[in-house]
Amino acid sequence: MKRHTEAMTVRARASTSTTTRVGDGGRRRGGGGGRARVVASSANTRAARVVVEVFWDVDNLCPSEGCEREVARRLTRAASAFGDVRRCRAFANEETMSRISLERAVGVETTVVDASGMGDDVDDALAAAAAAFAREGAETTGAETTGAETSAFRFSTRRRRRAMEMEAVASEEAETEATREAARWSARARDARSALPSAYARDETVEAIVRGRSRVAVIVTSDNDMTTVMDYLSSHGVAVVVIGNFANVPRAAGGMKTKTAKTQVKSMGTSGMTKEYWEVVKRECEKRELSRLKLLQSCDGALLFDPNRTFDDVAGEIVGVWFPARGSGIGRWYG
Repeated sequence: MKRHTEAMTVRARASTSTTTRVGDGGRRRGGGGGRARVVASSANTRAARVVVEVFWDVDNLCPSEGCEREVARRLTRAASAFGDVRRCRAFANEETMSRISLERAVGVETTVVDASGMGDDVDDALAAAAAAFAREGAETTGAETTGAETSAFRFSTRRRRRAMEMEAVASEEAETEATREAARWSARARDARSALPSAYARDETVEAIVRGRSRVAVIVTSDNDMTTVMDYLSSHGVAVVVIGNFANVPRAAGGMKTKTAKTQVKSMGTSGMTKEYWEVVKRECEKRELSRLKLLQSCDGALLFDPNRTFDDVAGEIVGVWFPARGSGIGRWYG
């Protein structure tokens, strides 16, 4: 079955919502007028010089129908805390896009790309776009990449690697090489981060995540398959921020094992940032030991997105922030 990948570009002064379909002669469909407001971070003067791009896996973090515009605004608003959001690209397959419409996000330019294969097309497209962003930055700034060849990057998901293992000997060798490459970028990412400044006050959240770099990639996903491209970005001097639902905050008390936990979940309500809700968020993050999560080990910082709780009558909002210096704890996000 054919799949479609949507890449949307959010521009600070966009006045129309348009769609370009690749492969149909560049035909465009116009939408209504509007503006995508990208709010600069007032707390960080350096942010104005930092270039930010957002890569959104809509299959993984999908807004509810009718909430697309506000969720897109919340994601780009959070990303703008780290610098100047140049664009936001959203990637989704055909089934996902049959349930929602990103064209409702006014001020968004959408490019539809035909794709087919074994179900990893969305991951492939997102990884390719993020890798291009990494190479573009290296070429523009002439930054060191810890020995990494800026043109050499082959992305493979765990599912594809497992399939390759079941094929002939030649494919097994290809899998071995794919695994070696993933390990190679992971090592280079660690080397790149170890060379960065690390002395920041506890309240300097943005500074502690960006650590002096001029480019930030915001990856909206909870998919561990993205760790290789995240390592690739880091090895090219790009700060990596993940936005995802990596705590699985409960909506009901049914699964709680202790009386205290059940009471907290019952009293936290279903909307807004209440004291009881925040206590539940902190407890769930401590239980998951955030610093040990594979996805978070490949990023410089992470923003916790709760897709179920409503804020101002819209489901889905960023509620917490994590970075390595916090260990397994989570802090409030006020972005």
